[in-house]
Amino acid sequence: MSVWSPSNEQRDRERFWRTPPPDPTRAFKKSGTPYYRPGKNRVLMPDDFMPIGPHAGKHLRAVPTDYLLWVNAQPWAKAWPHWQPIADYLDRFPERSESEYVVHASACPEIYLSPLRGLFAELHCLPGHEDKLHTFVLGTGVTDRSQFWDNPKYTEYPHYRLAERRCQLALDHGAELIAATTRLAHIRQWRSQ
Repeated sequence: MSVWSPSNEQRDRERFWRTPPPDPTRAFKKSGTPYYRPGKNRVLMPDDFMPIGPHAGKHLRAVPTDYLLWVNAQPWAKAWPHWQPIADYLDRFPERSESEYVVHASACPEIYLSPLRGLFAELHCLPGHEDKLHTFVLGTGVTDRSQFWDNPKYTEYPHYRLAERRCQLALDHGAELIAATTRLAHIRQWRSQ
């Protein structure tokens, strides 16, 4: 070993400083459960992490406002216990004003359900709103993340595959039933991206 290269014991001592800190939200994101900082109760502040959903692990001030307001406007969000701390956060902070809510509520994307021949249906959204689709599935409990199909090799567009018995639950929570021609128009939108 040359004089200029560090010895093995020097490398071992410095390994602590060279490794990135562990992500505390990683295990919670993977399991789909909310993450709260240790020692904190469920009162969220702008510098706290988003506890659940596709934006979990981001600071609340970095989560898109239209996403927060869209989920908060959904009827199923009021019954979702993991959303209640975030609804409280939206009530307490004035930058999420009612006028902003009205602007975003009219532009809310819908979640679409397209029945297929056989025992399945596809639950999907338009391009750019995948985070809302994932939150819809997580909040309503229609299915789980393992039923998400997004590999372009096997599917035309990203969607959740639902069993026939789960379709009515999705419709009850606000998914819109669409015809085959509308489904083809959505596939064209996904392909044009």
